[in-house]
Amino acid sequence: MENIGGQSAVEALLEALLNGEWHTYSELYKKLRIEEDKLLKIARFWAKYSFIELDEKQKKMRILEDVRRLLLEALPENVETER
Repeated sequence: MENIGGQSAVEALLEALLNGEWHTYSELYKKLRIEEDKLLKIARFWAKYSFIELDEKQKKMRILEDVRRLLLEALPENVETER
Protein backbone atom coordinates (compact mmCIF):
# COMPACT_ATOMS: atom_id res chain seq x y z
CA MET A 1 0.00 0.00 0.00
CA GLU A 2 1.34 3.46 -0.87
CA ASN A 3 2.83 5.68 1.80
CA ILE A 4 1.58 9.18 2.53
CA GLY A 5 4.07 11.16 4.56
CA GLY A 6 5.49 7.93 5.97
CA GLN A 7 2.04 6.44 6.65
CA SER A 8 0.10 3.84 4.73
CA ALA A 9 -3.17 4.94 3.11
CA VAL A 10 -5.05 3.02 5.84
CA GLU A 11 -3.18 4.81 8.64
CA ALA A 12 -3.59 8.22 7.01
CA LEU A 13 -7.33 7.74 6.50
CA LEU A 14 -7.82 6.48 10.04
CA GLU A 15 -5.98 9.46 11.48
CA ALA A 16 -8.06 11.85 9.37
CA LEU A 17 -11.31 10.32 10.65
CA LEU A 18 -10.34 10.20 14.32
CA ASN A 19 -11.84 13.61 15.06
CA GLY A 20 -15.30 12.04 14.68
CA GLU A 21 -16.56 14.63 12.18
CA TRP A 22 -18.06 13.96 8.74
CA HIS A 23 -15.49 14.15 5.93
CA THR A 24 -16.35 14.37 2.25
CA TYR A 25 -14.63 12.12 -0.24
CA SER A 26 -13.20 15.13 -2.09
CA GLU A 27 -11.77 16.58 1.15
CA LEU A 28 -10.06 13.28 1.91
CA TYR A 29 -8.71 12.80 -1.65
CA LYS A 30 -7.12 16.24 -1.54
CA LYS A 31 -5.81 16.06 2.03
CA LEU A 32 -4.46 12.52 1.88
CA ARG A 33 -3.64 12.24 -1.83
CA ILE A 34 -5.25 8.80 -1.95
CA GLU A 35 -6.74 7.60 -5.24
CA GLU A 36 -10.54 7.50 -5.23
CA ASP A 37 -10.81 3.75 -5.79
CA LYS A 38 -8.34 3.00 -2.98
CA LEU A 39 -10.09 5.36 -0.55
CA LEU A 40 -13.49 3.83 -1.28
CA LYS A 41 -12.16 0.27 -1.06
CA ILE A 42 -10.84 0.96 2.46
CA ALA A 43 -13.98 2.88 3.49
CA ARG A 44 -16.39 0.22 2.23
CA PHE A 45 -14.46 -2.48 4.08
CA TRP A 46 -14.58 -0.48 7.31
CA ALA A 47 -18.29 0.26 6.81
CA LYS A 48 -19.02 -3.44 6.22
CA TYR A 49 -17.59 -4.21 9.66
CA SER A 50 -19.20 -1.18 11.36
CA PHE A 51 -16.05 0.86 11.96
CA ILE A 52 -17.32 3.88 10.03
CA GLU A 53 -20.57 5.35 8.76
CA LEU A 54 -20.46 5.75 4.99
CA ASP A 55 -22.99 7.94 3.17
CA GLU A 56 -22.44 7.13 -0.49
CA LYS A 57 -25.27 9.41 -1.67
CA GLN A 58 -23.72 12.50 -0.07
CA LYS A 59 -20.18 11.15 -0.55
CA LYS A 60 -19.03 11.47 3.03
CA MET A 61 -17.87 9.32 5.93
CA ARG A 62 -17.11 9.43 9.63
CA ILE A 63 -15.81 7.02 12.22
CA LEU A 64 -18.37 5.56 14.62
CA GLU A 65 -18.05 7.00 18.11
CA ASP A 66 -17.54 3.67 19.91
CA VAL A 67 -14.73 2.75 17.52
CA ARG A 68 -13.22 6.23 17.87
CA ARG A 69 -13.13 6.00 21.67
CA LEU A 70 -11.63 2.51 21.54
CA LEU A 71 -8.89 3.59 19.15
CA LEU A 72 -8.07 6.75 21.07
CA GLU A 73 -7.53 4.65 24.18
CA ALA A 74 -5.37 2.14 22.31
CA LEU A 75 -3.31 4.49 20.12
CA PRO A 76 -0.10 6.20 21.21
CA GLU A 77 -0.61 9.64 22.73
CA ASN A 78 1.31 11.34 19.92
CA VAL A 79 -1.54 10.77 17.43
CA GLU A 80 -3.00 14.18 16.70
CA THR A 81 -6.77 14.53 16.54
CA GLU A 82 -9.03 17.51 16.22
CA ARG A 83 -11.45 16.91 19.08
